[in-house]
Amino acid sequence: MTGSGDSAPDSILRIEDLDVTYRRRGRKGDVNAVCGVSLDVRRGQTVGLVGESGSGKSSIGAAILGLTPVAGGTITFDGVDITHATRAERRLLARRMQVIFQDPYGSMNPARTVGDTVTEALRHNLGLGKAEIADRLQRALRDVNLPSTAAERYPTQFSGGQRQRIAIARALVMEPEFIVCDEPTSALDLSVQAQVLNLLAELKRSRGLSYLFISHDLPVVRYLSDEIVVLRGGQVVERGPAAQIAENPQADYTKALLMAAPVPHPAEQRRRREERRRFLDDGEALAG
Repeated sequence: MTGSGDSAPDSILRIEDLDVTYRRRGRKGDVNAVCGVSLDVRRGQTVGLVGESGSGKSSIGAAILGLTPVAGGTITFDGVDITHATRAERRLLARRMQVIFQDPYGSMNPARTVGDTVTEALRHNLGLGKAEIADRLQRALRDVNLPSTAAERYPTQFSGGQRQRIAIARALVMEPEFIVCDEPTSALDLSVQAQVLNLLAELKRSRGLSYLFISHDLPVVRYLSDEIVVLRGGQVVERGPAAQIAENPQADYTKALLMAAPVPHPAEQRRRREERRRFLDDGEALAG
C-alpha cells in the first residue's frame, strides 16, 4: 500500500488526500470527518480500516460508494476517477463495486422474498433474462451456504447470521470485483462472526474479490486483512502489513485498540482496560 505517491499498477482502488466534511445546521463550523487520507487496495487484497466510532472509517466507505460528498482529494477505481461520478455512472459502477452493511435487515423489505431482495439491483441494472437471473441467484445462495429454497422465503424467517449471508449474496449476484464491507460482523455473536469471516475469506479466494474491510475491532480486521490502516479523528495514525500492525503496533492509539479486545479472564480484562486508558491518555497528551 502506498500513501500519496504513485499507486501500484495492480491497484483496483486508489484514494489520495481524501477529505470529507459534514455541515452542521444551526451550529458554527463544519465537521471534518476525513482529513487527507490516502490508500491503495490491490486486486485480490483486503485493506482493513480500523478505528473507534467517529474515526472517519465509515465516511471513507460512504465516499467511495458515492453516498456522501467529497470535499477534497480523489477516488480512483481501476484507473478511472469516480470522485464525483454521476448517478448514471454509479449505476454502471454497481456492476463492479458492491457493499455489505452492518445491519442487513434494515435494508431488506420484509414483505419481499429473499429471491426478490437479492436480485433487485440485478434486474434494474443489467437487464438480464429470467433464466440468467435465476442462475445468478442460485449461485449466490450456494456460495453463501444457503439452500436454493431460501429464495422463496422472507427475511423474518432467518437468523441474524443468515440475514447477513443474504446480504452477502445480494452483493455477489452482481459479480463485482470490489466490495466495501462496513462493519459486517459487529452485530453478530462471536461464533456467527467467525463463520461470516471465514465465508468472506473463502469468497475472496474463490471469486478473486478485493475488499475494503471497515471495523472498530482490530483482531477482526487482522483476521481478514493483508494491510491495515488505523484511523483516529479522520486521520491515519498508523498503517502497514496486518501482522505487523496487530503484533507490533507503534502508535499508542493502535495499542489501545488491541487492549479493547475482550478476553475471558476478568483480571486480565481489568489489566487491559487500565493499559488501554493509559495509551489513550498518553496519546491525548502528545496531541495537546
